[in-house]
Amino acid sequence: MIRRRKRISQRPSAPSRPPGGPIIQVVDVSMAFGSLKIYEHLNLEVREGEILTLLGGSGSGKSVLLKMILGLLRWQSGAVLIDGEDISSYDEIDLQEVRRKVGMLFQNGALFDSLSVYENIAYPLLERGINDDKVIAQRCAEVLEMVGLPGVEEKMPAELSGGMRKRVALARAIAEAPKILLYDEPTTGLDPINVRRISELIVDMNQRLHVTSICVTHDLASAYLISDRMAMVAEHRIIAVGTTDELRDSDNPSVQQFLTAMTVDGPRAA
Repeated sequence: MIRRRKRISQRPSAPSRPPGGPIIQVVDVSMAFGSLKIYEHLNLEVREGEILTLLGGSGSGKSVLLKMILGLLRWQSGAVLIDGEDISSYDEIDLQEVRRKVGMLFQNGALFDSLSVYENIAYPLLERGINDDKVIAQRCAEVLEMVGLPGVEEKMPAELSGGMRKRVALARAIAEAPKILLYDEPTTGLDPINVRRISELIVDMNQRLHVTSICVTHDLASAYLISDRMAMVAEHRIIAVGTTDELRDSDNPSVQQFLTAMTVDGPRAA
């Protein structure tokens, strides 16, 4: 118990809030782990209200970028701005305030196995200082309804299928009503039906909650379904960014090679 404290399927045509100005800006960022260079002069803008998908080979630094946006990893030079705030020099106390604007769905869901679904979703609310049982229960029920899992509050993570675990993790990510949602390989390990379900949920959350989303994925069909724009990471930087049609029609040989390999061979090609 927690103690208190059109080609490949395109995304649906239902209109969402039109993307606005940049809510995330990565400006001339260089980052390395010791001698291992990850990024060199990386630049990227993510527009308010859009879904941006990050594509690229394994080890290219896509998940690293998400963790930099959360302030979980530090970079050596450049700036990362979240909703107009440059978090480059923020300490942990300052970052806590910024992180409340950001929800993240980790690759494996990252649920606490020893806690029930209710307790998993309640955890970030309790950490924020919300201690009213009625408020927490109501919010838990609301977010579970949003992800299509009403009434599972008392279940343990071990009792859930892989797709259900991902949806509970998404419910936890939206519990604090963030402005930004980050998805790290949200469809990995799922069967095609659940891949489609999670992809549609990503679009639905973006439209219903009026959030901005960044999704790291190796699933090209999912990327085509959900994306307003896609960005490709290679050679320690963003080498291309644009709509799905713009990337498919890109004359950059690295982009074409990647998309062709993904279309023919699937995620393993990445």
